[in-house]
Amino acid sequence: MYDDILLLHQYHQHGDYTSRVSNTDIARGCEIESLAFKENPLGPILNPGPFPPGASRQRIQQIIDIRKNDSSVYLIQAFDEQTTQMAAWAKWHVFETAEAALASFQPLRLSPGMNAETCKIFFGDGRAEESGHGREAVSL
Repeated sequence: MYDDILLLHQYHQHGDYTSRVSNTDIARGCEIESLAFKENPLGPILNPGPFPPGASRQRIQQIIDIRKNDSSVYLIQAFDEQTTQMAAWAKWHVFETAEAALASFQPLRLSPGMNAETCKIFFGDGRAEESGHGREAVSL
């Protein structure tokens, strides 16, 4: 059941270009996230703004709090070989059972500047069954 996680863990342990994300690294991760959505055609639809002052700081703190309060969360990052700077990151949820995944479900969190209606259509309406929670023990 955990073969993919084991492979990810082995790559994490032996690869030169992956590691866990520290709280300090989260700022870079949020910067990458922002740039990715800015260039994505869905960005202006899902996140049209306006964004309140300090929105990026709030997003960084939100990610820190999510990891602190949810033991299923694992943040990993990949580095650019030449700059050794974070190039990508991912948030994994790893659960012992499908029931644990279902029990930990959190509805979609909307922030100021997000289009609530389109985000609910795109990401789902917040029901655990539609999000895939409870069917698998690992989610990305």
